Amino acid sequence: MQKTYILIFLLLSIPIPSLCDEINDWLFYDVKTQTTTEITLPEDVTTNPISAPNNLIEITGTANKYQKPAVTLMFSQSEKETPGIRKDYLCSGALVGQNIVLTAAHCTMDKKKMFVDNIEIFAPGVTDLPHAQSTKIIIPKQYETGIIVDSKEYKEYDYAFILLDTPLGERLGYFGTKRYFIPRLLHKKIQILGRGKGTPIGTLWLSEGYIGTINLKFIGHNARATHGYSGSPIILADDPGNIIAINIWKLREKTKYPNGGLLITSTMEKMILQLRTHYKVYKEIENRLKQLDKKITDKISVDTFVNGMNNKSYKLYHKPRS
Repeated sequence: MQKTYILIFLLLSIPIPSLCDEINDWLFYDVKTQTTTEITLPEDVTTNPISAPNNLIEITGTANKYQKPAVTLMFSQSEKETPGIRKDYLCSGALVGQNIVLTAAHCTMDKKKMFVDNIEIFAPGVTDLPHAQSTKIIIPKQYETGIIVDSKEYKEYDYAFILLDTPLGERLGYFGTKRYFIPRLLHKKIQILGRGKGTPIGTLWLSEGYIGTINLKFIGHNARATHGYSGSPIILADDPGNIIAINIWKLREKTKYPNGGLLITSTMEKMILQLRTHYKVYKEIENRLKQLDKKITDKISVDTFVNGMNNKSYKLYHKPRS
């Protein structure tokens, strides 16, 4: 009983950064009694189920300012066994910078460690359907390793950043990210923005539900999220401007909260900040080059000055030139 009370107190007192450090085992020292207790946080906290609204709302061309940065993705990948045959599939994502899309890593790489050849990104929230192409894909190296060994742990690294050839965020804006004190997320109403299988290309849909299970890395929810919603931004209904998680797995039968989201981490936020800064530097150099003599400009590319990210924790994939 005493251990239970200590555990509850710990959950209510640990600050947000500690909950994001991927530490499950803690030493709890009581100053008054001068005793030390070893505590392990629960793997999963589950609450009584709340029914999800039975709705799927189309917001194509009518998205508000908080919804416009949601995007849908169409992937094309050559079949390795049959050259020339292409396989198309879809996912969802969100702008988190002027030219940065956050999505699920499994949307960008298959189990053979092959990256997607080409990704077309649509912004269906506005009527003229702006779109862009991928130029680079960035995933955590741990995700690739997890695929090789078929480890379940790789799901915690199931996220990717896609850099675009067109800065859609300059016009549409982009989401912020937010990490909450984890127990406060239970029972929270959420919204998911994306496009599922069976809906037309160039459409955007909103689905609502509730968070019912949660641990340090993942949430379980009952918002409608069929095939194609991988990478969708998950936002709180009362804080629509910030992503709290991305959807990474779809329907699992006979569970009250069948869909899963990967919570935003400090590592994700650091990479987003670096990529945003990188874009600003890139644009500044590009503008300076335009002011130079054309003969010099023809010989010097922006990439000469900016060689991209070389973060050791990430694998940087350059889109192959055709």
